[in-house]
Amino acid sequence: TAVANQTCGKCLSDLLVCPKCREPFFGDATGDRVSAPLKLRCVHCSRTFEGVDGSFDFTDLNERQRREQTYYDERYDLDGRFAALRPFDHREWSRRWHDPHWPECQILLRRLGHIAGKVILCLGNGSSVKELYFLHLGACLIHSDLSLYGPLQARHEYDLSPFGGRAAFHAIDAYAIPLANDCVDVLYGFEFVHHLSDLPRFVDEARRVLKPGGMCIFVDHGHSGIWQRAKMTLFWPLMKLSHYVQGISPEDLRATYAGGYREETLARLAEEHGFPRAFFERTTFFHYLLSTGV
Repeated sequence: TAVANQTCGKCLSDLLVCPKCREPFFGDATGDRVSAPLKLRCVHCSRTFEGVDGSFDFTDLNERQRREQTYYDERYDLDGRFAALRPFDHREWSRRWHDPHWPECQILLRRLGHIAGKVILCLGNGSSVKELYFLHLGACLIHSDLSLYGPLQARHEYDLSPFGGRAAFHAIDAYAIPLANDCVDVLYGFEFVHHLSDLPRFVDEARRVLKPGGMCIFVDHGHSGIWQRAKMTLFWPLMKLSHYVQGISPEDLRATYAGGYREETLARLAEEHGFPRAFFERTTFFHYLLSTGV
């Protein structure tokens, strides 16, 4: 309902805090809604965060993170940001999420369960729009990335007015999330966690913003010894050619050399940082064949 949408939108704004001192903001918005720059100023430390159309860059990055952000700033295309918005067809997105060619999407939906009325924080989401389907399922969505340009591109892809204020789009550093303690039901990331060089630090921050009983759910690369050896030897020339032609971010390159995550590592990390349970489900080539009935 319209009332529910307005209430949820207000809640999303109320969740924001300064990522440095974690005090609330007061806003100073000028000019027209679409093109004018906006500012949020922290009540306590007076830090100011710039933004566009209600979307803000809350990052305060070190040199390493800045290189990663710059890489993605240059990749996202905002040329069509003011073009006519496409209507959001939930049937199209339902088909995508239940497509047997993408079994990991079905795994995600099963793990998420009933999300109506829940707050979902998508980290490292870039310009991906498939997560907008969560709005149709009744969730409140905070779409974020290290680069503000990715969320802005996603925001201006579809007409989201039917969802009222249940969506927000910001640049967020996963190590310093600008949200209050215990306010998020789900932290979600699709091929995102491997961009983080300090996973324990991130898990601590995730634990801070999650509500009691909240859930982290991530899709990322699992370790495969055979594949790791193959790409570092037999397929090395092809891998380097791909990096040259398509480009690769600094953190993606680091993760490529390091390999994927191991189940025992993630289980130990969850236990050490106060998560009561850890699930690990691997989607393999054979899983794909079984899922598609081949």
